[in-house]
Amino acid sequence: MTSPTRPCTTVHPYSSPGASASDVIAFARETAFNRAKPEPIYYQLGESIMRALHQRRIPPGSPLPSHRALAGQWRVTLATVRSTINYLDIRGYLHWAGQRTYLVEPQSAAASPRSP
Repeated sequence: MTSPTRPCTTVHPYSSPGASASDVIAFARETAFNRAKPEPIYYQLGESIMRALHQRRIPPGSPLPSHRALAGQWRVTLATVRSTINYLDIRGYLHWAGQRTYLVEPQSAAASPRSP
């Protein structure tokens, strides 16, 4: 006899209650960047996400959507999305946990650095 499958109820310590990838997707829809600016697009997008975290427009602990979802919302290439993610990671705004990536504020990321 097999036991019924139950949904996983484990909450990751960096995820905030109620935060979801849809928070980031909603923000991505309204994020504008200017291709005419001298700053690279990944820089503009990364700076927008960091500002949104500090202003609490994106709750800290929100899981990052898939690369393809972000590329579709921003209408940029996957390479630009990867560059944006790398930019955020270097600055301590991401926490990696298995297959999930969470947006965090730098002090949270510094407390638990990404393992190689």
